[in-house]
Amino acid sequence: MLLKSEKEARFYSASLCLLILAQLGLGNDPIRANTAGIALVQASEAFIGAPYSSHQSVLLRPLDKAPQFDCQTLVEATLSRVMSRGQQDYYHHLHQLRYFKKPETEAYRRHFMSSDWLPNLWQKQVLIDETAKLFPKAKTISRRIDKVQWFLKTKEKRDHEAFTKSGLPQTPQARLAFIPISELYHETRETVALFPGSNDPVNLVKARAKLKPLAAKIPTGALLVFVSRNPDRFIEKIGSPLIVGHLGIAVRKDQKLFLRHADLPRDTVIDIPLETFLRSNSHKYQGIHISTYQANANKL
Repeated sequence: MLLKSEKEARFYSASLCLLILAQLGLGNDPIRANTAGIALVQASEAFIGAPYSSHQSVLLRPLDKAPQFDCQTLVEATLSRVMSRGQQDYYHHLHQLRYFKKPETEAYRRHFMSSDWLPNLWQKQVLIDETAKLFPKAKTISRRIDKVQWFLKTKEKRDHEAFTKSGLPQTPQARLAFIPISELYHETRETVALFPGSNDPVNLVKARAKLKPLAAKIPTGALLVFVSRNPDRFIEKIGSPLIVGHLGIAVRKDQKLFLRHADLPRDTVIDIPLETFLRSNSHKYQGIHISTYQANANKL
């Protein structure tokens, strides 16, 4: 079989390992002997280096092809893997995470994290909202999601028509707690003279990013959900507010907090120090919502 790129070739071996583990039964996998958060981190390691692909449906790609991810499908695949004892379990959990019901079409997909995806997993106690526990002064954002207009502006006519006949809520109310970025992260600026002692000094301003102590309380394996700074700015383009702009998994290495996520600029799944990610993206996001996995696969 010919692979399109060296990146896919590297990931092909990892996807084969995932298939072997599924066939053997993930109940024997040592990740199950650890806490739920660590299990989630270890389950996601198989996907590091996978190519980025916007809105790629992992469910529809056969297992002999290297999966591709955006931020949501990466988390879905990770949750499905850690909850599964075999290949059929894996597909079952992907379906339960992604769709309200069959058929597996755009009309029945849980497209919006804030109104569709997260509330489903909170209700089934697969995820627990930890935001207010970590920061009692957490803020809450609320918007009505206009899925009718979103389908009209972003999907094909047949998908829009199927959704309007689906019986699903068409303008669901979304609420999401979050910790303001300013409580987790700050930047300092330092002026450095390039030529000390010069009569005509040339100064360089250097920005330094640093996480605040509260970030140390974020659990390993937590889902980090980034809240858009201005959700309403998306209305003109996609027909609806968009509360969630990105998400990934909290990973700790040598006491340092990383974000494991599908990275569009780098076109792959990577680990990046959280302060580095925020230094480049804090202008986009006003806060971070935090939910943790509770190992309740039987609830799906």
